[in-house]
Amino acid sequence: MLSQFERRELEKIEAWFREADPRFEKALAAGEPPPGRLRARAGRAAADVVAAALLLLGLVTANVLLVLAGAAGLSIAAWLHMRD
Repeated sequence: MLSQFERRELEKIEAWFREADPRFEKALAAGEPPPGRLRARAGRAAADVVAAALLLLGLVTANVLLVLAGAAGLSIAAWLHMRD
């Protein structure tokens, strides 16, 4: 159970969200992901797939440059996942 103070603070935060970003507030109220998040998630998944494909292709063909590119791509993809 929230105290009166916590309720008032929560109402202030909700009011700030309504004023600052109405689209974000509507998306949260509807239970949808915030605008732009779905595109970012798809970009991270694409980075994972491309990096893994480069790494596997490099291992199969024994091409050191492809292996290094795949490893670098996986590092970048991991950083993208950790950033959010």
